[in-house]
Amino acid sequence: MKRGLFGVVIILLFAMFAKEAFCTYESQVDWSAASLATGYEIGYKLGGSYSEPFDGTGLSIGNSPVDVGNVTSKIIGGIPDGTTVCVTVRPYFEDGHRGEYTTVVCHTNAQNSTTYQLWGDWENTQITLGNNIVAGYCTPLVSANGIYYQGTDSYVLSGISGIFSNVVTFERAEGDLVLYTQQSDGGTLYPVDFVVGYFGQSFDVTAIPDDGKCLTELLDNYESVIHLVQDNAYTVVNPFTNHVIIPSYGSCFSATASASAGGSITPSSAQLNYGESTTFSITENTGYYLTSLTDNGVSVIGQVYDGQYTVEYANENHAIVATFAMDYVLMKISTIGTFRAGQFFLRNENSAGASFTNFYYGAAGDIPIVGDWNGDGIDTIGIFRAGQFFLRNENSAGASFTNFYYGLPDGKPLTGSWQ
Repeated sequence: MKRGLFGVVIILLFAMFAKEAFCTYESQVDWSAASLATGYEIGYKLGGSYSEPFDGTGLSIGNSPVDVGNVTSKIIGGIPDGTTVCVTVRPYFEDGHRGEYTTVVCHTNAQNSTTYQLWGDWENTQITLGNNIVAGYCTPLVSANGIYYQGTDSYVLSGISGIFSNVVTFERAEGDLVLYTQQSDGGTLYPVDFVVGYFGQSFDVTAIPDDGKCLTELLDNYESVIHLVQDNAYTVVNPFTNHVIIPSYGSCFSATASASAGGSITPSSAQLNYGESTTFSITENTGYYLTSLTDNGVSVIGQVYDGQYTVEYANENHAIVATFAMDYVLMKISTIGTFRAGQFFLRNENSAGASFTNFYYGAAGDIPIVGDWNGDGIDTIGIFRAGQFFLRNENSAGASFTNFYYGLPDGKPLTGSWQ
Protein backbone atom coordinates (compact mmCIF):
# COMPACT_ATOMS: atom_id res chain seq x y z
CA MET A 1 0.00 0.00 0.00
CA LYS A 2 1.42 3.39 -0.98
CA ARG A 3 1.19 6.03 1.62
CA GLY A 4 1.41 9.69 0.63
CA LEU A 5 3.80 12.16 2.17
CA PHE A 6 2.22 13.99 5.07
CA GLY A 7 2.37 17.79 4.74
CA VAL A 8 0.96 20.00 7.45
CA VAL A 9 -0.66 23.35 7.90
CA ILE A 10 -1.37 24.01 11.56
CA ILE A 11 -3.65 26.89 12.51
CA LEU A 12 -3.80 27.80 16.15
CA LEU A 13 -6.88 29.79 17.20
CA PHE A 14 -6.59 30.88 20.79
CA ALA A 15 -9.83 31.55 22.62
CA MET A 16 -8.91 32.91 26.03
CA PHE A 17 -11.26 33.30 28.97
CA ALA A 18 -10.50 35.02 32.25
CA LYS A 19 -10.50 32.58 35.14
CA GLU A 20 -9.70 34.03 38.52
CA ALA A 21 -6.13 35.34 38.23
CA PHE A 22 -5.23 33.74 34.91
CA CYS A 23 -6.50 32.80 31.45
CA THR A 24 -7.20 29.45 29.93
CA TYR A 25 -7.53 29.05 26.23
CA GLU A 26 -8.32 26.71 23.36
CA SER A 27 -6.11 25.79 20.43
CA GLN A 28 -7.67 24.68 17.16
CA VAL A 29 -5.24 22.43 15.30
CA ASP A 30 -5.76 21.93 11.54
CA TRP A 31 -3.61 19.74 9.30
CA SER A 32 -3.48 18.63 5.70
CA ALA A 33 -4.66 15.10 4.89
CA ALA A 34 -2.21 12.28 4.27
CA SER A 35 -2.90 10.02 1.30
CA LEU A 36 -4.69 6.75 2.27
CA ALA A 37 -4.72 7.67 5.96
CA THR A 38 -7.70 6.25 7.88
CA GLY A 39 -7.25 8.45 10.94
CA TYR A 40 -4.95 10.65 12.97
CA GLU A 41 -3.44 10.93 16.42
CA ILE A 42 -2.63 14.17 18.19
CA GLY A 43 0.36 14.08 20.47
CA TYR A 44 1.09 16.78 23.01
CA LYS A 45 3.35 17.42 25.92
CA LEU A 46 3.16 19.99 28.69
CA GLY A 47 6.19 21.72 30.15
CA GLY A 48 8.05 22.75 27.01
CA SER A 49 9.57 19.51 25.75
CA TYR A 50 9.13 19.08 21.99
CA SER A 51 10.63 15.60 21.60
CA GLU A 52 9.02 12.18 21.85
CA PRO A 53 7.37 10.59 23.66
CA PHE A 54 4.31 12.86 23.43
CA ASP A 55 2.62 11.68 26.59
CA GLY A 56 0.88 14.77 27.92
CA THR A 57 -2.19 14.56 30.17
CA GLY A 58 -4.91 16.83 31.49
CA LEU A 59 -6.20 18.62 28.39
CA SER A 60 -9.77 18.48 27.11
CA ILE A 61 -9.10 15.92 24.36
CA GLY A 62 -7.75 13.36 26.81
CA ASN A 63 -4.34 11.88 27.43
CA SER A 64 -1.76 11.91 24.63
CA PRO A 65 -1.51 10.45 22.09
CA VAL A 66 -5.21 10.94 21.27
CA ASP A 67 -6.99 9.13 18.43
CA VAL A 68 -9.19 11.88 16.92
CA GLY A 69 -10.44 9.76 13.99
CA ASN A 70 -10.39 10.61 10.30
CA VAL A 71 -10.61 14.39 10.67
CA THR A 72 -8.19 17.18 9.88
CA SER A 73 -9.14 19.61 12.63
CA LYS A 74 -9.45 19.43 16.41
CA ILE A 75 -9.88 21.88 19.26
CA ILE A 76 -7.69 21.35 22.32
CA GLY A 77 -9.01 23.13 25.39
CA GLY A 78 -8.18 23.69 29.04
CA ILE A 79 -4.62 24.98 28.53
CA PRO A 80 -3.83 27.17 31.55
CA ASP A 81 -1.70 30.30 31.75
CA GLY A 82 1.94 29.71 32.53
CA THR A 83 1.98 26.35 30.74
CA THR A 84 3.95 25.47 27.61
CA VAL A 85 2.21 22.94 25.38
CA CYS A 86 3.81 21.32 22.34
CA VAL A 87 1.48 19.78 19.76
CA THR A 88 2.07 17.47 16.79
CA VAL A 89 -0.01 15.16 14.54
CA ARG A 90 0.62 11.77 12.90
CA PRO A 91 -1.51 9.66 10.52
CA TYR A 92 -2.38 5.99 10.85
CA PHE A 93 -3.46 3.57 8.14
CA GLU A 94 -5.76 0.61 7.63
CA ASP A 95 -3.02 -1.92 8.32
CA GLY A 96 -2.33 -0.36 11.71
CA HIS A 97 0.85 1.38 10.60
CA ARG A 98 1.48 4.83 12.01
CA GLY A 99 3.28 7.60 10.16
CA GLU A 100 5.80 10.05 11.56
CA TYR A 101 4.80 13.03 13.61
CA THR A 102 4.57 16.38 11.83
CA THR A 103 6.25 19.65 12.70
CA VAL A 104 5.97 20.34 16.43
CA VAL A 105 4.30 23.57 17.46
CA CYS A 106 4.88 24.88 20.98
CA HIS A 107 3.35 27.86 22.70
CA THR A 108 3.61 29.28 26.18
CA ASN A 109 1.00 31.33 27.98
CA ALA A 110 1.85 33.66 30.84
CA GLN A 111 0.00 36.58 32.30
CA ASN A 112 2.15 39.02 30.33
CA SER A 113 2.78 37.22 27.06
CA THR A 114 2.23 34.13 24.98
CA THR A 115 5.07 32.89 22.78
CA TYR A 116 4.88 30.45 19.88
CA GLN A 117 7.91 28.69 18.43
CA LEU A 118 8.43 26.24 15.59
CA TRP A 119 11.09 23.58 15.32
CA GLY A 120 11.97 21.33 12.43
CA ASP A 121 12.41 21.47 8.68
CA TRP A 122 9.28 23.30 7.56
CA GLU A 123 10.18 24.54 4.10
CA ASN A 124 7.02 25.37 2.13
CA THR A 125 5.02 24.95 5.31
CA GLN A 126 2.86 27.74 6.60
CA ILE A 127 1.64 28.26 10.12
CA THR A 128 -0.92 30.86 11.10
CA LEU A 129 -1.16 31.97 14.68
CA GLY A 130 -4.74 33.02 14.62
CA ASN A 131 -7.30 35.24 16.27
CA ASN A 132 -7.47 35.42 20.03
CA ILE A 133 -10.96 35.50 21.49
CA VAL A 134 -10.45 37.18 24.82
CA ALA A 135 -12.12 38.29 28.00
CA GLY A 136 -10.94 40.22 31.03
CA TYR A 137 -7.28 41.16 30.89
CA CYS A 138 -6.39 38.63 28.17
CA THR A 139 -6.30 41.15 25.32
CA PRO A 140 -3.82 40.20 22.57
CA LEU A 141 -1.18 42.56 21.21
CA VAL A 142 0.75 40.91 18.39
CA SER A 143 4.50 41.17 17.82
CA ALA A 144 6.80 38.99 15.71
CA ASN A 145 10.43 38.88 16.73
CA GLY A 146 9.99 42.18 18.56
CA ILE A 147 8.22 44.03 15.73
CA TYR A 148 4.60 45.02 16.35
CA TYR A 149 1.98 44.36 13.70
CA GLN A 150 -0.76 46.84 14.48
CA GLY A 151 -4.32 46.28 13.41
CA THR A 152 -4.29 42.51 13.52
CA ASP A 153 -4.38 39.75 16.06
CA SER A 154 -2.86 37.10 13.81
CA TYR A 155 0.46 36.63 12.08
CA VAL A 156 1.68 34.24 9.36
CA LEU A 157 5.13 32.67 9.17
CA SER A 158 5.89 30.95 5.86
CA GLY A 159 8.57 30.00 3.38
CA ILE A 160 11.44 29.38 5.78
CA SER A 161 13.61 26.36 5.10
CA GLY A 162 15.99 24.37 7.23
CA ILE A 163 16.17 24.00 10.98
CA PHE A 164 14.78 27.29 12.24
CA SER A 165 13.07 28.80 15.25
CA ASN A 166 10.85 31.86 14.97
CA VAL A 167 8.87 33.62 17.66
CA VAL A 168 5.49 35.35 17.62
CA THR A 169 4.25 36.87 20.86
CA PHE A 170 0.71 37.73 21.91
CA GLU A 171 1.34 40.22 24.66
CA ARG A 172 -1.59 40.71 26.97
CA ALA A 173 -2.75 43.54 29.13
CA GLU A 174 -5.67 44.26 31.38
CA GLY A 175 -8.67 45.17 29.25
CA ASP A 176 -11.28 43.86 26.85
CA LEU A 177 -10.10 45.31 23.54
CA VAL A 178 -7.29 47.12 21.77
CA LEU A 179 -7.07 50.36 19.81
CA TYR A 180 -4.31 49.98 17.23
CA THR A 181 -2.88 53.03 15.45
CA GLN A 182 -0.90 52.87 12.24
CA GLN A 183 1.53 55.58 11.20
CA SER A 184 1.72 57.20 7.75
CA ASP A 185 4.15 59.58 6.08
CA GLY A 186 3.35 63.20 6.84
CA GLY A 187 2.58 63.11 10.55
CA THR A 188 2.24 61.15 13.78
CA LEU A 189 -0.89 59.54 15.19
CA TYR A 190 -1.27 59.32 18.95
CA PRO A 191 -1.41 57.07 20.89
CA VAL A 192 1.46 55.34 19.10
CA ASP A 193 1.01 51.61 18.28
CA PHE A 194 -1.81 50.63 20.61
CA VAL A 195 -3.71 51.21 23.82
CA VAL A 196 -5.77 48.70 25.77
CA GLY A 197 -9.20 49.51 27.16
CA TYR A 198 -12.53 48.14 28.26
CA PHE A 199 -15.89 47.68 26.58
CA GLY A 200 -17.67 51.03 26.33
CA GLN A 201 -14.57 53.05 27.23
CA SER A 202 -14.02 55.73 24.60
CA PHE A 203 -10.59 56.24 23.01
CA ASP A 204 -9.19 59.64 21.97
CA VAL A 205 -6.94 59.76 18.91
CA THR A 206 -4.94 62.83 17.86
CA ALA A 207 -3.07 63.42 14.60
CA ILE A 208 -0.08 65.78 14.55
CA PRO A 209 0.78 66.58 10.91
CA ASP A 210 4.32 67.52 9.92
CA ASP A 211 5.02 71.13 8.93
CA GLY A 212 3.21 71.94 5.70
CA LYS A 213 1.02 68.85 5.90
CA CYS A 214 -2.56 68.35 7.00
CA LEU A 215 -4.71 65.38 7.93
CA THR A 216 -6.71 64.54 4.78
CA GLU A 217 -8.24 61.16 5.68
CA LEU A 218 -8.79 59.00 8.72
CA LEU A 219 -9.99 55.39 8.66
CA ASP A 220 -11.51 53.52 11.59
CA ASN A 221 -11.64 49.81 10.85
CA TYR A 222 -11.12 50.78 7.20
CA GLU A 223 -14.13 53.11 7.04
CA SER A 224 -13.70 56.87 6.61
CA VAL A 225 -14.36 58.95 9.72
CA ILE A 226 -12.68 62.17 8.56
CA HIS A 227 -16.03 63.95 8.83
CA LEU A 228 -15.98 63.26 12.58
CA VAL A 229 -12.54 64.83 13.08
CA GLN A 230 -12.38 68.19 14.87
CA ASP A 231 -9.06 70.03 15.19
CA ASN A 232 -7.15 66.85 14.29
CA ALA A 233 -8.86 64.90 17.08
CA TYR A 234 -11.16 61.87 16.78
CA THR A 235 -12.93 59.83 19.45
CA VAL A 236 -13.83 56.15 19.20
CA VAL A 237 -17.09 56.21 21.13
CA ASN A 238 -18.24 53.25 23.26
CA PRO A 239 -16.22 50.54 21.46
CA PHE A 240 -17.12 46.87 21.79
CA THR A 241 -14.51 45.48 19.40
CA ASN A 242 -10.90 46.18 18.46
CA HIS A 243 -10.35 49.30 16.36
CA VAL A 244 -7.65 50.05 13.79
CA ILE A 245 -7.04 53.75 13.07
CA ILE A 246 -5.16 54.71 9.89
CA PRO A 247 -4.37 58.35 8.95
CA SER A 248 -3.44 59.93 5.62
CA TYR A 249 -1.69 63.28 5.27
CA GLY A 250 -1.48 65.62 2.33
CA SER A 251 -1.62 69.24 1.26
CA CYS A 252 -3.60 71.53 3.52
CA PHE A 253 -6.70 73.45 2.54
CA SER A 254 -6.03 77.18 2.17
CA ALA A 255 -8.17 80.17 3.09
CA THR A 256 -7.13 83.51 1.58
CA ALA A 257 -8.63 86.90 2.41
CA SER A 258 -8.53 90.24 0.57
CA ALA A 259 -10.14 93.64 1.11
CA SER A 260 -11.01 96.75 -0.89
CA ALA A 261 -10.00 100.27 0.13
CA GLY A 262 -11.68 101.42 3.31
CA GLY A 263 -10.84 98.50 5.59
CA SER A 264 -8.87 95.30 6.19
CA ILE A 265 -9.33 91.59 6.93
CA THR A 266 -6.83 89.46 8.83
CA PRO A 267 -5.13 87.09 8.58
CA SER A 268 -4.51 87.28 4.85
CA SER A 269 -4.23 83.48 4.65
CA ALA A 270 -4.55 80.34 6.75
CA GLN A 271 -3.82 76.63 6.34
CA LEU A 272 -6.60 74.29 7.41
CA ASN A 273 -6.93 70.59 8.11
CA TYR A 274 -10.04 68.77 7.04
CA GLY A 275 -12.85 69.83 9.35
CA GLU A 276 -10.83 72.59 10.97
CA SER A 277 -12.16 76.13 11.53
CA THR A 278 -10.48 79.53 11.42
CA THR A 279 -11.70 83.06 12.16
CA PHE A 280 -11.02 86.25 10.20
CA SER A 281 -11.23 89.72 11.79
CA ILE A 282 -12.72 92.56 9.75
CA THR A 283 -11.75 96.19 10.49
CA GLU A 284 -13.54 99.19 8.99
CA ASN A 285 -11.50 102.37 8.52
CA THR A 286 -12.95 105.54 9.98
CA GLY A 287 -15.79 106.73 7.79
CA TYR A 288 -16.22 103.40 5.99
CA TYR A 289 -18.48 100.41 6.50
CA LEU A 290 -18.55 96.81 5.26
CA THR A 291 -20.94 96.50 2.33
CA SER A 292 -20.11 92.98 1.12
CA LEU A 293 -18.34 89.82 2.28
CA THR A 294 -18.14 86.78 0.01
CA ASP A 295 -16.66 83.30 0.53
CA ASN A 296 -15.96 81.54 -2.76
CA GLY A 297 -18.32 84.03 -4.43
CA VAL A 298 -21.22 83.43 -2.03
CA SER A 299 -22.41 86.27 0.22
CA VAL A 300 -21.70 85.59 3.90
CA ILE A 301 -22.12 89.12 5.27
CA GLY A 302 -24.99 87.80 7.37
CA GLN A 303 -22.48 85.53 9.17
CA VAL A 304 -20.34 88.43 10.43
CA TYR A 305 -20.59 88.84 14.19
CA ASP A 306 -18.70 91.47 16.18
CA GLY A 307 -16.43 92.10 13.23
CA GLN A 308 -15.49 88.45 12.75
CA TYR A 309 -16.24 85.77 10.16
CA THR A 310 -15.45 82.07 10.74
CA VAL A 311 -14.74 79.45 8.10
CA GLU A 312 -16.21 76.37 9.69
CA TYR A 313 -15.45 72.72 8.99
CA ALA A 314 -13.09 73.18 6.04
CA ASN A 315 -13.45 70.67 3.23
CA GLU A 316 -12.22 72.87 0.36
CA ASN A 317 -10.13 75.96 -0.33
CA HIS A 318 -11.70 79.31 0.54
CA ALA A 319 -11.33 82.78 -1.07
CA ILE A 320 -12.81 85.53 1.08
CA VAL A 321 -13.35 89.06 -0.26
CA ALA A 322 -14.38 92.06 1.87
CA THR A 323 -15.73 95.23 0.22
CA PHE A 324 -16.03 98.57 2.01
CA ALA A 325 -17.81 101.84 1.12
CA MET A 326 -17.62 105.36 2.49
CA ASP A 327 -20.17 106.24 5.16
CA TYR A 328 -21.11 109.74 4.03
CA VAL A 329 -23.28 110.38 7.07
CA LEU A 330 -20.57 109.38 9.50
CA MET A 331 -17.98 111.36 7.58
CA LYS A 332 -20.33 114.39 7.41
CA ILE A 333 -19.56 114.75 3.73
CA SER A 334 -21.98 116.87 1.73
CA THR A 335 -23.38 115.32 -1.40
CA ILE A 336 -25.25 116.79 -4.33
CA GLY A 337 -28.84 117.57 -5.09
CA THR A 338 -30.93 119.82 -7.32
CA PHE A 339 -34.05 121.99 -6.88
CA ARG A 340 -36.42 122.32 -9.78
CA ALA A 341 -39.79 124.18 -9.72
CA GLY A 342 -40.43 123.36 -6.07
CA GLN A 343 -39.08 119.78 -6.16
CA PHE A 344 -35.90 118.53 -4.44
CA PHE A 345 -33.79 115.71 -5.99
CA LEU A 346 -31.20 114.49 -3.47
CA ARG A 347 -28.34 111.98 -3.99
CA ASN A 348 -26.14 110.38 -1.27
CA GLU A 349 -23.04 110.06 -3.46
CA ASN A 350 -21.08 112.63 -5.37
CA SER A 351 -21.48 110.88 -8.67
CA ALA A 352 -23.82 110.63 -11.63
CA GLY A 353 -26.93 108.53 -11.13
CA ALA A 354 -30.55 108.61 -10.04
CA SER A 355 -31.63 110.58 -6.98
CA PHE A 356 -31.88 108.60 -3.73
CA THR A 357 -34.98 110.56 -2.82
CA ASN A 358 -37.14 113.31 -4.37
CA PHE A 359 -40.12 115.25 -3.08
CA TYR A 360 -41.93 118.60 -3.34
CA TYR A 361 -41.24 121.37 -0.88
CA GLY A 362 -41.81 124.99 -1.84
CA ALA A 363 -42.77 126.43 -5.20
CA ALA A 364 -41.26 127.59 -8.43
CA GLY A 365 -39.22 130.73 -7.82
CA ASP A 366 -38.27 129.83 -4.26
CA ILE A 367 -34.56 129.69 -3.35
CA PRO A 368 -33.45 126.32 -1.87
CA ILE A 369 -31.21 126.23 1.22
CA VAL A 370 -29.77 123.43 3.40
CA GLY A 371 -28.43 123.30 6.94
CA ASP A 372 -28.45 121.45 10.25
CA TRP A 373 -31.38 123.38 11.72
CA ASN A 374 -31.73 121.34 14.95
CA GLY A 375 -28.11 120.35 15.68
CA ASP A 376 -28.58 116.59 15.10
CA GLY A 377 -25.69 116.44 12.65
CA ILE A 378 -27.87 115.95 9.59
CA ASP A 379 -28.44 118.64 6.96
CA THR A 380 -32.07 119.16 5.97
CA ILE A 381 -33.90 121.39 3.50
CA GLY A 382 -35.40 124.84 3.59
CA ILE A 383 -36.51 127.59 1.20
CA PHE A 384 -36.32 131.41 1.10
CA ARG A 385 -39.22 133.28 -0.40
CA ALA A 386 -39.49 137.12 -0.56
CA GLY A 387 -37.61 137.68 2.73
CA GLN A 388 -39.18 134.71 4.60
CA PHE A 389 -37.35 131.47 5.66
CA PHE A 390 -39.22 128.11 5.74
CA LEU A 391 -37.07 125.46 7.48
CA ARG A 392 -37.77 121.72 7.76
CA ASN A 393 -35.92 119.11 9.96
CA GLU A 394 -36.55 116.18 7.58
CA ASN A 395 -35.63 115.65 3.97
CA SER A 396 -39.18 114.99 2.85
CA ALA A 397 -42.37 116.74 1.82
CA GLY A 398 -44.43 118.37 4.55
CA ALA A 399 -44.94 121.54 6.51
CA SER A 400 -42.05 123.67 7.73
CA PHE A 401 -40.93 123.07 11.29
CA THR A 402 -40.32 126.81 11.65
CA ASN A 403 -40.70 129.90 9.46
CA PHE A 404 -39.83 133.54 9.99
CA TYR A 405 -38.94 136.76 8.18
CA TYR A 406 -35.34 137.86 7.92
CA GLY A 407 -34.22 140.30 5.24
CA LEU A 408 -35.90 142.00 2.33
CA PRO A 409 -37.87 140.38 -0.50
CA ASP A 410 -34.94 140.76 -2.90
CA GLY A 411 -32.34 139.50 -0.40
CA LYS A 412 -30.10 136.47 -0.94
CA PRO A 413 -30.23 133.75 1.78
CA LEU A 414 -27.05 132.46 3.45
CA THR A 415 -26.48 129.54 5.87
CA GLY A 416 -23.55 128.63 8.08
CA SER A 417 -22.31 128.06 11.61
CA TRP A 418 -21.38 131.61 12.46
CA GLN A 419 -20.60 131.29 16.15
